[in-house]
Amino acid sequence: MLQVADIFEETSQQMKKLKIEDEKLQEYQMGFADIYQGNADTTRQFVAALNDKDIDTAKLMQQQVQQLGKKEQEFGAKMKDYCQDN
Repeated sequence: MLQVADIFEETSQQMKKLKIEDEKLQEYQMGFADIYQGNADTTRQFVAALNDKDIDTAKLMQQQVQQLGKKEQEFGAKMKDYCQDN
């Protein structure tokens, strides 16, 4: 799972480095970068909670990952709509 967190973090950093001129797409770029960084951080906290046998925190982190997943889907749908309209 920590490798997954590393991949999320690397993806976040790569997203931030993209050169995008369209201001709206820049918003989506930073939104996705934040989501991926959030996934990395939350995944690490989840693993730490499991190692500490802190079930309450592990459940909370699991819920946060699910919320980030929903946010990612919403961002993707909005970006798709924006791209189709332009």
